[in-house]
Amino acid sequence: MSIIKRAKDPETRMMVLNGTGLTIVLDTRQSSAVISDVIFNIYHSVLRPSSKAPTFDSPPARENGKHITALDN
Repeated sequence: MSIIKRAKDPETRMMVLNGTGLTIVLDTRQSSAVISDVIFNIYHSVLRPSSKAPTFDSPPARENGKHITALDN
């Protein structure tokens, strides 16, 4: 993450996540726990893919000779 930048509103900060193209806008009037939860949820849902998500560098999973997709589960 880059350094938090001040937005036009003095109560707002913008945080740029390097290499992702994402910008988080945080209201600093919120508690630090709320801000931490926002960052944690973004990290786990966007920046760190799910272990169940298909990867494009490995062959598709098979079961009894047929391809397994997320819809099959």
